[in-house]
Amino acid sequence: KRALSGNRREAQEIAREAINYWIAQVKRSPANLSGNFVFDYQIGPLMNTLVELALVNEAVEVGQLFASARPEDIDLLVAVADLFHRLGNHEIALNYIYQVILLEPENVEPHRILANYLEQSKSWSEAFEERKKIVELVGGKAIEDQLSLAQCALGGKFFEEAIRVCERLIDLEPGLGMAWTYLGMAHAGEGRLDDALAFLSKATLLNPENSLAWAQLADLHKRNGDLQRCMETLRSAILTAPDSAELHYALGKAYLEARSPSEALPFLRQSARLAPESDSVALALVETL
Repeated sequence: KRALSGNRREAQEIAREAINYWIAQVKRSPANLSGNFVFDYQIGPLMNTLVELALVNEAVEVGQLFASARPEDIDLLVAVADLFHRLGNHEIALNYIYQVILLEPENVEPHRILANYLEQSKSWSEAFEERKKIVELVGGKAIEDQLSLAQCALGGKFFEEAIRVCERLIDLEPGLGMAWTYLGMAHAGEGRLDDALAFLSKATLLNPENSLAWAQLADLHKRNGDLQRCMETLRSAILTAPDSAELHYALGKAYLEARSPSEALPFLRQSARLAPESDSVALALVETL
């Protein structure tokens, strides 16, 4: 309440004093972690509050103390893993998720979390194997998990694997625009640009608001040396996906490559409005002004 009313520093000091007192009590007498209230308590929100108050060390210590007292509490272990992951300690986060998977190997959600962690750390081979396990656990017709498998294959540049996954998806659901998008990207990765253009064009027809398909299609035209076609594609894309910062940015950059900064400026400005947190957009805009 004090933090919400603006007294953040005071709230931080009160919370630090209270939590450090509690930690000291627990360390002196671990029995303080016993009792029904402990097992009904949701530790995740407490850790999040401590992090918001910049009491990171305290949040970590609280999480570890509860995890040691409740080593089979799946929700708690996931919350502690998430805390360490957000703080950049990926190795400890992975250890907690592996612990969860050992407890519940058939529970698909921890496998998804593990795959996300591995992808974010660019451990593509391990992530791809985990994504395959997920598809096996949920069954071959799980569209979203198969799309994630294809996306992971693209991240790891396992293009032939991505093609196989996408073709299987298209057999299941021929109108799935994202499958055609990933199929086009995989063929582009293999250097089969004509096939890639065809598949990406189909993706934009099936799902005109799919900004990724448009951006990839425009990029292929640029790779083929056709900057004019690239810009035409992006202009069409913006008509169907007007809220895509990525597409406005790409068109702005294309105009800059064509040495037309005055034409680039409106698109870079709109991209900055749509994605104010993007450093690359801000930099391009400043350099153009």
